[in-house]
Parts: sequence; structure tokens; C-alpha cells
Amino acid sequence: MSVPKYPKYKDSGVEWLGEVPEHWDVMALKRITYLKSGDSITGETIEETGDAQTAEAERAIELLQERRTALISAAVTGKIDVREFAESEPIYL
Repeated sequence: MSVPKYPKYKDSGVEWLGEVPEHWDVMALKRITYLKSGDSITGETIEETGDAQTAEAERAIELLQERRTALISAAVTGKIDVREFAESEPIYL
């Protein structure tokens, strides 16, 4: 798996995450959306209510996909230790 390269990075303010692309906004996932286990965000699940809202939702999906890739990469390369989470009860947002 390859991680996309970006022209500029900034400190995320989150110790285990390190630097993130400069255009990312770092915030708690619970501030962005409400997901239950098994839920997902796709273009098909977003009701079109206007160009601005659709564009905003598409951008949010794109950023969530980038963050997911970065999180998986960090776990696979050992930048973060996920063993305690794998052993614990599931976390439902």
C-alpha cells in the first residue's frame, strides 16, 4: 500500500498521528459524523440537497478516506500501537 505524497505538511497536534497534509483539518471524528458499527459513507448515501452541501460532503468523504489510509499505514508501520484496541471491547461512535 502506498500513501500519497503532499507538497506541504503540518503538525497535527496529536502525538501518535504526527504530521498531516497542510490542507487537512484535524478534529475528533465524533465532531464530523455519527456512525454506528456497519455504517459507511458513500456517494450513494448522500441525498443531494444542493451543490454546496454535496461538494462539502464529497470533500468530507475524501478527507475521511485519506485519514483512514494514513491510520492504516501508521498501524502497519508501527507508528501507533493498536494491540490494546484489538483486545478491548468495540468502540461505537
